[in-house]
Amino acid sequence: MLPEIWLTVHKDRSVISGARPGVSVQSMRLPTREQRKMQEEDIENRPDMNTGKKWSEMALMDLANCIRLGDPIEEIASFLCRLRNEIRKKVDQLERSGALPHLIEQAAAAAVPETDDPEIDEIGFGENSPSDE
Repeated sequence: MLPEIWLTVHKDRSVISGARPGVSVQSMRLPTREQRKMQEEDIENRPDMNTGKKWSEMALMDLANCIRLGDPIEEIASFLCRLRNEIRKKVDQLERSGALPHLIEQAAAAAVPETDDPEIDEIGFGENSPSDE
């Protein structure tokens, strides 16, 4: 069984955590609003695997599909391994050029329809899959 943990937060934002008497006690300080904002900015600008790389046709289709599904920028950036700012700039560029609606239509046409049929799993295998015909 894990020991019971408790936290005490003081007005100076210091925190004392510990367990039952006789178990070690640690002291720490909670981050300030400014520190949390800096951490969020760091996450916002932290390079990822595809940061700065040319956008492939597949990446553009994935971006369009994510937008079609209403995914938040944070999730799209994580999925495409790019900076959030990079995603925003590409979406803005595609909107200004008028290409975004066409890409979204293509992504919708290529999307695999969802089904509630338990005989068919997500990738189309099962008793009723097209390959069984």
